[in-house]
Amino acid sequence: MTISHASASPPKNRKIIPENNKIFLPVTDKSNIKFKHEERQFIDFDIQPLVPHQYSHEGPGIAVGDINSDGLDDLYIGGSTSFSGMFFIQGTSGSFSPNPFPGIKNYEDMGTLLFDAEGDGDNDLYIVSGGSGLPPGNAFYTDRLYLNDGKGQFTLEKDALPDERVCGSSVTAADFDRDGDLDLFICGRINLENYPVPPRSFMLRNDSKGPVVRFTDITASVSRDLEKPGLLASALWTDFNKDGWADLILAGEWMPLTFFKNEKGKFINITSTTGLDKYTGWWNSLSAYDFDRDGDIDYAAGNLGLNTQYNVSQEEPMRIIAKDFDRNGSLDPICTYYVQGKSYPIYHRNLLLSQIPSLKNRFKTYADYARATFDDIFSAADIRDAYIRDCRFSESAWAENLGNDTFKIHSLPPEAQISPVFGILSGDYNADDKPDLLITGNSYSSNVYTGQYDAGIGLLLSGDGKGGFSPVPGRMSGFFADGDTKGMSELAMKDGSSLVLVSRNSDSIKVIRQLNKPHKTIRLKDNDVSAELTFKDGTKEYREFYYGSGYLSQSSRVCNIPHGVVSVTFTSYKGESRKVLTK
Repeated sequence: MTISHASASPPKNRKIIPENNKIFLPVTDKSNIKFKHEERQFIDFDIQPLVPHQYSHEGPGIAVGDINSDGLDDLYIGGSTSFSGMFFIQGTSGSFSPNPFPGIKNYEDMGTLLFDAEGDGDNDLYIVSGGSGLPPGNAFYTDRLYLNDGKGQFTLEKDALPDERVCGSSVTAADFDRDGDLDLFICGRINLENYPVPPRSFMLRNDSKGPVVRFTDITASVSRDLEKPGLLASALWTDFNKDGWADLILAGEWMPLTFFKNEKGKFINITSTTGLDKYTGWWNSLSAYDFDRDGDIDYAAGNLGLNTQYNVSQEEPMRIIAKDFDRNGSLDPICTYYVQGKSYPIYHRNLLLSQIPSLKNRFKTYADYARATFDDIFSAADIRDAYIRDCRFSESAWAENLGNDTFKIHSLPPEAQISPVFGILSGDYNADDKPDLLITGNSYSSNVYTGQYDAGIGLLLSGDGKGGFSPVPGRMSGFFADGDTKGMSELAMKDGSSLVLVSRNSDSIKVIRQLNKPHKTIRLKDNDVSAELTFKDGTKEYREFYYGSGYLSQSSRVCNIPHGVVSVTFTSYKGESRKVLTK
């Protein structure tokens, strides 16, 4: 069959949507936000051949906030080992100016966050150090806090943080103890040489006083379960029970969405009673909105998706079984999945037997190995005392808040399941006053036998205000984000419009303008955490605001006001309220 692209023409009945009638428009060149992420080559499989995918290619993150005190939001995009990150400063004309960041180049930037660490009125920069190319405990796994002089000049504050040498992922902030300053939660991602046993995660209390900036590790005192909750990719501070205290939701691999209830500064793991404890997955990201408009916050979460050979279910999960099977002093993690009702290792014969040589005498031929189930290879005694976790649900989904600390899972449409979802944003993008979802995601980190996940090109899911979502084809929405997409943030512009920023591993950032402007935009105060919008007809809408959400991402802290809103009542972390009239 010979196909000629040059002589092809669109179908006669195909409707061509003019660019100015779409919802999004690519503007990377016009914005002058030009940054190409570069990754130093490192192969995780050379260190740990049995991991299901690499963890050294998971950045970069994006942080959005005003760094030079001019009232306009700027952005920082993370760098990698040997390559610095970059600031881009928003100008009054709507274009951006690059501002090289004088950071140390030997770190792998993961999550980044712009927030006021010491209460002096300007945004400081926190950067999580990650990647998996260093031995455990290496000094270049130390996170960094850079203090801002108010004019966009940053200085590393070496003594502000505890010595936490862990390969991390995300950072999020909230005033969880309601003492007037922002505290931090840092997600531990992986210890490659001890996979899949979780590394440390950190709850850091802000103990800064005046110019002296200090964050104290108080994880053990607020919750032992928060020390090693899993292989975390994302965290979200949110008041899911509306009691005025910031709770915490965690997303990661081989675990369910994990809920920690804030009991006046102490955290209780209530996951087992939420109704979601059996939905273990490879969760990547978290976003939040009142999707069904019932007055409480619901949660959208990115997962592995269905376009994979590992079809999982509650009855036939994918599992990870880790033990020192060959007794050489290191863990051997064995991944399994079901084929026609039987569980098999995911690895070909040469790979598994090279890691556990004692099996060579039992499986001398490829045919013998191909017929062997996991139970044929390993006895019950072999896996006694092994570290075992599973994945029973791989669909990206949203969790409906039912009240009383319980939730119900709803899968997103099939079009959202064609690739892993990392970037995720919630908001009204098609100007119908109903919450939508914007998602991106692929992964080029799989092994050669699985192949890379690259079917995703970005997707707008139009919400109906009742919890239902319908996919909007890219030719109609104008949203297109291919490649190894990771972080995604929304940046408010001076004219009231917004930009969607999509970071890509080992590739250039994508900048996409949202063409529909909100009726009005109100910039938040540093301590604003939620708002109640009142419409002319008396109906109300509840919203929350975040320091970090999605995957390795932070968006502008603004409240977009739709038509018909007459007033907005903002609430602070301390429970103080202020009312703003929008007429």
